[in-house]
Amino acid sequence: MRRGHKDICQQFKVIFEQEGLDRIDERLAILEAFLGTEDHMTAADLTGMLKKKGVALPEESVAENLRLFVQYGFAREKRFTDQLPRYEHYHLGRHHDHLVCIRCGAILEFFNPNIEALQAETVRRMGFHDLQHRMDIYGLCSKCLRKRKNIMPLVLASSGEQVRIVGFRGGKEMERRLTSMGLNQGADVEVIKSSGPGALIVASRETRIALGYGMAKKILVTTIDTLEPGEIRQGAQRLNELKTGERAIIERVQGRGRFRHRLLEMGFVPGAEITVEKCAPLKDPIEYVIKGYHVSLRQEEAEKVLVRKPEEETRGD
Repeated sequence: MRRGHKDICQQFKVIFEQEGLDRIDERLAILEAFLGTEDHMTAADLTGMLKKKGVALPEESVAENLRLFVQYGFAREKRFTDQLPRYEHYHLGRHHDHLVCIRCGAILEFFNPNIEALQAETVRRMGFHDLQHRMDIYGLCSKCLRKRKNIMPLVLASSGEQVRIVGFRGGKEMERRLTSMGLNQGADVEVIKSSGPGALIVASRETRIALGYGMAKKILVTTIDTLEPGEIRQGAQRLNELKTGERAIIERVQGRGRFRHRLLEMGFVPGAEITVEKCAPLKDPIEYVIKGYHVSLRQEEAEKVLVRKPEEETRGD
């Protein structure tokens, strides 16, 4: 047992004996197992861990002791969305926040002094006395992000996620029906509700729209990058940097408004393949082939289209 944990167990024993609690050895065994992991444990998790160590206790007894650990300052209870209560170590004098993956349930701890300083300044400026605070950021962990494809059906997007419509399944009639609802190709959509009973709820242009599962499966979307303006994801490059004859896959069209919508209508959507046909004598404009159509873009327009090389060409480099 680590020295710090040994000291905590000694404090625990003294306090519980003073309180006249029984089964001290059993409670110490539960505490030692709890202190032996940095995971955020449910009562069931800790019961399973104890069983592997040869300590068989009912889950109700473990849950009761976890609540006692919270009561006496040895643990903190955390509730993330609709999950069961989870327990973490109560590190005296140390604060941290959480990143919570809504797909696999992973919980990551982090501490950022800049965030803490900003919160302290906000509290001070508003004349407020802060006793305690917490910040939980919900999203997708790196492992779950790697499992996802760049283009997916809308039903696979998560609540709170911003996505962009890049295509439809089900023919022209389905496309016309969805477009009449405001869900046209290139539209940015916020997923309000993606799981649970009832319809999937999205918001487009400040309008909430309810979609059945079958219809949502026919809408193809890509996630909207949170990159800063001008920032390029690793492995991507600007369209105007390609040479004559080179081909690439469109990742993103930067910019807003009429220009961006014009490009999307011309087929410049994420996942589309584009080839450099030829350049004018002064390399402006540049002629491209996309979806069988020849399109000319000026240098400053092509610069706003981010692309990546096809995987087979990347492997060949």
